[in-house]
Amino acid sequence: TTTTCESLSMGVPCITLKGNCHAHNVGVSLLTALDMQEWIANSLDEYVNIAKQMASNIPRLAETRAGLRSRMAQSRLCDAKPFVQSLEDVYRNM
Repeated sequence: TTTTCESLSMGVPCITLKGNCHAHNVGVSLLTALDMQEWIANSLDEYVNIAKQMASNIPRLAETRAGLRSRMAQSRLCDAKPFVQSLEDVYRNM
């Protein structure tokens, strides 16, 4: 989780492989929150294909990298107030 968040925060996109447990799907959650589903693979073959596709389109990769830091900063992942409010609601309902 930390490595992926730090990478995205620094403008470095990540490819992630969807899995069967929470640990395998943290990257899926992060990329989904950033509306970057095209970076999520459902199989090893798809993972390799995404890597090839993204690496072979340098202008698109550069565009993604150029906007990723602000995209991350403006996402719900970095919006503490609604998160804390939701967490407080959960605590109140316990």
